[in-house]
Amino acid sequence: MDWTTTTHPLSDANAQRQWQALWDISPQRTVFSSLAYARAAAEAFDLHADMHLVADQDGDVEAGAIIYGRRRGPYRQGLIPPMTQYSPLLLRTLPRETDIHYRRSAFEALLASLEDDYHHLRLFCPGLPDVRVGQWRGWTTTPFYTYRISLDTQEDLLSDWSSSSRSTYRKHQASYEIEERSDTAGAIVALCAAGYERHGRSLPADRQALQSLMDDLHRQGQLRLLTASPTGSTSVEAGIAVLHDDRMAHYWIAGSEPGPAMTVLIGAVLEQLQDEQFLHFDFVGANTPSIAEFKRRFGPTLVPYYLLETFTRPELRLLNALRR
Repeated sequence: MDWTTTTHPLSDANAQRQWQALWDISPQRTVFSSLAYARAAAEAFDLHADMHLVADQDGDVEAGAIIYGRRRGPYRQGLIPPMTQYSPLLLRTLPRETDIHYRRSAFEALLASLEDDYHHLRLFCPGLPDVRVGQWRGWTTTPFYTYRISLDTQEDLLSDWSSSSRSTYRKHQASYEIEERSDTAGAIVALCAAGYERHGRSLPADRQALQSLMDDLHRQGQLRLLTASPTGSTSVEAGIAVLHDDRMAHYWIAGSEPGPAMTVLIGAVLEQLQDEQFLHFDFVGANTPSIAEFKRRFGPTLVPYYLLETFTRPELRLLNALRR
């Protein structure tokens, strides 16, 4: 198969139409690969973003990636913005095994093109169970995991919860008021940052940039801000910034004070999303033991995804190894 690879700035109107058409049908589509998120993330974190498209002989786009780039001296790096669960990587269909084996898939052509353009590149790849294309090209492939709930197949969401979480929810549900308000982004970020600090870590994003991103996404209708406060109080004890497209919602920026508030809030959010006919709820990671255990108690399914990383300059690979 002869593939044509092209690179376009994110502002290119024709490339945007091609990307949107691919996003609409791709098995890898998430809100993180939407044009709205890509534009907002690039602006908030001061990154340059390009669209890389792979088309067949008829001009139909079969694969694409939006890469957030930044120069580091003479080197060009492809980055994953802070708080971005999945990279904007799309395929029209999953590669056939025959095409993988004969090194002729659109995904192969996409990775080859990216290797020509970047000296160091990282991609979080959702919905891609077979990453041998990357392995055989010398990319490092690292498994990651998330928890996901199917909202369209469960009549009783509580039925798969652990007995302790179900008991906590029923006992404390009436003690909290659940609100959706546009002015709670700062409170949610503060609770999230406090959670990181309790685990001995720092929030992996500048607070001002993160709030700017949240405000932008909220204006575009891709973000909902939900909080739980004790009945009769204005104090926010738990908050979730739910990032979503029209199919899947994500437990994106979230935090709470110790106690039952987050369990109550998650129960209310899941019920609301199910009523609004969302198909899935993604817990955005299951890679830290204590946090993964909390999420497991809500009865989700474990879903793997992969980090693909390549260095086309050996000195960058050595420098990265020394920094780690």
